[in-house]
Amino acid sequence: MRMHARHASSEPSAAKAAFLGLCVAMSAACAGCAGYQEFLEDQTDTAATAGSVEASGDPAGIWTFPVTQCASGMREGFFGVTLQSEDGQHAVRIVRNPVGPMTVAVRAPGSNEEYVPVSCRAVVGSVRGTGTRINGIGVLVGEIRFACANLRGAARFTCH
Repeated sequence: MRMHARHASSEPSAAKAAFLGLCVAMSAACAGCAGYQEFLEDQTDTAATAGSVEASGDPAGIWTFPVTQCASGMREGFFGVTLQSEDGQHAVRIVRNPVGPMTVAVRAPGSNEEYVPVSCRAVVGSVRGTGTRINGIGVLVGEIRFACANLRGAARFTCH
């Protein structure tokens, strides 16, 4: 009888754990990328992705966007991040080179894939791995400030 009582009390906690996992998965799926980003930031105990980027001429055009989302460069074979506008129209890549300064590139206007390197006066900050991997892609955190030819910005990020 006592054995049955322990077994019965362990079932609800296992059911609660399964239910909690399901709720987390559903809330991440229902909330879209923004909900997933918040979940990721909570799990890695990092600051929210925030900042802004401003372009004022060639090669990017003239625009400003608040940085609310980013993607790890590990998806495309480089160590760094791609900072993106919410609508996906504008993007800036920060590449942490193994030797030398970080490189900044901006997505060419009207192109979804081509990035053009930008000459910079200063690129200050860091890009660090958290030790967390999701589907084989490392979660990166950091902060960056850059002043380049017709492009400047600053951001704090958590990217996957």
